[in-house]
Parts: sequence; structure tokens; C-alpha cells
Amino acid sequence: MTDELYNILMEPERLARQIKRKKLEIEAIEAAVYPAGIRYDRDKVQTSPRDDQIPSVLAKTEPLQKDLDRLTKRYQKAVALRSSLLDKVDQEAADIILAKLTGHCHWDELERKFHYSRRQLGRIYSRGLNDLENARLLSHFF
Repeated sequence: MTDELYNILMEPERLARQIKRKKLEIEAIEAAVYPAGIRYDRDKVQTSPRDDQIPSVLAKTEPLQKDLDRLTKRYQKAVALRSSLLDKVDQEAADIILAKLTGHCHWDELERKFHYSRRQLGRIYSRGLNDLENARLLSHFF
């Protein structure tokens, strides 16, 4: 398997992890707006209410939200590219390749899931990768 084919197959998972991190970052910044609970470790002193933090939070989250939107669009394109490439090979080989690469399944798990011997799984897997590589190369010419 070439690096380019591997990148095409794994790009949606990489982008999904980046999207998840970006969402968590936005949530952490937005959590600062919510009122804090009662703190018993502080002195009981009358204080003035905090100033409105919503504009500052929005200023911090706006660029992150734009990045999130950009990543979501890239994710959709990556999924469409991988799907169109996998549609050009045998469905069983595509399922085995996805389970092995993106599902991080070991050969033992694949044997139980697909009911093939390890040797036959290896044949289907390598044949599918060769077919994917050929389909990828042909797609550059058309």
C-alpha cells in the first residue's frame, strides 16, 4: 500500500479526531460563561457581579468555530473520496480493509467477523489493496 492510498483511507479518521478536539476546546471556553457553584473555601464577601463575559467568549470561540466548519467540510470531502474509491473494489474486500485499517481489528477479530481463515483474509486484503491502488492510479488519468 502506498502512502497516498493510506492517507486517503485514513484521512476521515484523522479529521474526525481534529473535529472532536476542536469541539472540546470550544466547549471548554464556553463553560467559563456559566455561573460557578457555591464555593465554601472562599471568604463570604459581597462582591459586585462579574461583567458580561459573553462578548469575550464569542471573540475567542469565533475563530475556533470557523476552523471547525473548515474541518467539517474537509471531513465530508475525505469521506466522499474514500467512499468513491472503495466503491470501485469488491465490497467484501472493502469491508475487510476498513475493518483492518480504520477499525483497528486484529486478524483474530477479522476471522470471527468474516468467517474466513487468516490466510484467506490476507489474500482478500492484499487483493483489495492492489485493486484500490489501481483504481486510484486510474482515477488520475480520467
